[in-house]
Amino acid sequence: MEDKKFDVDRELALLLDYNPPSRHSPADVCSALESPLCFYEKHLDAGLALKKIQNLPMATYLSETVDYTLQSLEDKKSTLPARYMGDRFITSEYREPDTSMADANTIAHAYLSKTARFAEVIASTLLLHVGAPGWYSSLLWTRREHEGNQKAFCEDYGLEIRELMNDSVGQNVMDDGKRDVLRRAREKYPRMALWNFFPISPISEKMLQDMSSLSSAQSFDHETCRTIGYLPPPATAASTLDALLTAWGPPVTSLVADSAKEREVLASGKDEPTRITRSRKRVKNQASHKQSIRENDLNWPTVRITALSREAPDLTRSFIKRAWARSVEYDTTYLIFNCGNHERIGFRHRASQTLFLSDLIEIPSCKAPSYGKIHIGLFIAITQDAIDRSEQHFKAQENHETKKRRRSVVALPLDKRPRTRAAAKKKISEEEEYRKNLEAVKEESRSRPLALVELRYSIYNSPAPASFLRLGHLQKTSYGPEEYLSVIVASKIAAGATGVAHEAQLRLLTSGGNFRSTNAVIKLAFEPEQNERLRHEFGVYEHLFSRGVAEGMPTVYGLFKDAESDTLALLMSHVGASLWSLNPYQRRFAFTLRISEEVKSAYLRALGAIHQAGVRHRDIRPENLTLMEGDRVAIIDFDMAELNPSEGAKRREMCHMKNLLNGSYRPPNEYPSDATTPEKKPVETAPPNDDFWGLDDSD
Repeated sequence: MEDKKFDVDRELALLLDYNPPSRHSPADVCSALESPLCFYEKHLDAGLALKKIQNLPMATYLSETVDYTLQSLEDKKSTLPARYMGDRFITSEYREPDTSMADANTIAHAYLSKTARFAEVIASTLLLHVGAPGWYSSLLWTRREHEGNQKAFCEDYGLEIRELMNDSVGQNVMDDGKRDVLRRAREKYPRMALWNFFPISPISEKMLQDMSSLSSAQSFDHETCRTIGYLPPPATAASTLDALLTAWGPPVTSLVADSAKEREVLASGKDEPTRITRSRKRVKNQASHKQSIRENDLNWPTVRITALSREAPDLTRSFIKRAWARSVEYDTTYLIFNCGNHERIGFRHRASQTLFLSDLIEIPSCKAPSYGKIHIGLFIAITQDAIDRSEQHFKAQENHETKKRRRSVVALPLDKRPRTRAAAKKKISEEEEYRKNLEAVKEESRSRPLALVELRYSIYNSPAPASFLRLGHLQKTSYGPEEYLSVIVASKIAAGATGVAHEAQLRLLTSGGNFRSTNAVIKLAFEPEQNERLRHEFGVYEHLFSRGVAEGMPTVYGLFKDAESDTLALLMSHVGASLWSLNPYQRRFAFTLRISEEVKSAYLRALGAIHQAGVRHRDIRPENLTLMEGDRVAIIDFDMAELNPSEGAKRREMCHMKNLLNGSYRPPNEYPSDATTPEKKPVETAPPNDDFWGLDDSD
């Protein structure tokens, strides 16, 4: 039903002229704002790292975005919809002052209720479905928690496109083409922009003010690890994609005055995205590639660890570096820094690796434009940017598929030949080589005092490795190739209460001058609580090793500490995929195991040996049971383990294992069976409830 009392022009004018009230923070309620953890940020690929900061009149541009959008609707003779009962238009009466802010999360919630909720509705209606019978939103400003556990600042909020079914009224007026465009943008960019909230405090306000001074520098010093003497990383071909046009009209390339080459591409009329590519020497053939690897394997330098400064890291640089890295991770363009009464809006230009920052926005008193108009323009600009880039990807993919179909030929079926003696001999040789590598790594890795950790996956390509020193060893300034391990991190497995687990390759040069490598897992712990749990897990592994428990256990190579931070790293052998990941029906109500009786018996023997050594695991679930080729089993993740448990507790855990292996298990958040206990999600912030697990030690 239409709201006859609703004056759309008046209400829209009030929104465009809206400024939130000045806010204050009660005394002694905010956690101290400290420099954020910046481990991964040091390992960004050089082609993706921040190089320069420049000022940009962003508030003016975003105001022009609103004017441009309204003018385009007027030119098309489109009329603004009336307000209907039940639509999402938030009138001025619901924006009552809320001046008391406790912390960054409270500021974020105030922004949600007083700014984001009306900005998403106005931006979505004007840009996407002005013909709808009412004001609805295809956009959603919301919180998506990640593994970070920051207390003094909040970085979990961002702008998304709603699922199509969740805004049927607005999207029903779109044609199929526009709906497809919106769907592709949502699939390509689940998070279109990221917000960073800080407490109302002199430190936060000074940090935002100091961002202006960084634009006067010739370049931004993107700090990397300080290990000296190591070989530079292999060249990559990192390709990034900017939008073609800004939401306020001019091409994105116009933001960079000295980008003559990009202007030439634009002037030529070619619909090419702006890209930055670091050239990579082509590998002519597989043989030459293998030869180059063998030559590089023998080039192991002596490395030095430089003395670290005792000065506290610069807050402004640290938070900009972190926000930039997260923007690279989610491939967003806009970055927002907000501390209640002050704000800056950033624009990430990928091709030049430049962060364009707005002037400092005084939220309660900004005029011409007001805060409401700036953020309606911001939501429009964010959405247009995501659509622009996703359509470029879609067109490029279509062109690639067309060329691929043209080149395709009909493949003739080949008869599968039985394995020959030569093939069987080759497989035996490969298995022998694997065992030889593993034994050599076991023998030589336990005493090496240094692990050089490099990240080589996704957006990471370490310019220099991080130096992790084995706990209990005296630190030196120089290490020869026979004194360190090389750890190449290849992917992320999962994040949990103990930190983040990664797949890696462990490489070393033996004392005899031979190169050896094996697959490994490295767990990184950053927070004090994570460090405590990781130390405990390492202690349990050491206890089991001292009691002769080897079967069904990963080989632990050591616990190391980052020379530049408090980050800990637990390095161990890779023992295969978890039963949970091997289960094809993870999302169904029941968990179905498809393993042999021999494998079940192997798990029970492994747990029996652990109990015999005086350890109770306390977290037996499919995620912590792994299986390798040849039906080799392992039990992992002992961060919750208990030493010297009662006999009754061990019997209950063995019973739980048997029930799990026999199929009496329910995935997290499902109803429990009578035989198996419920559990929390794999990424935990606290141990499971003791009552669920029967952790009472009584017999």
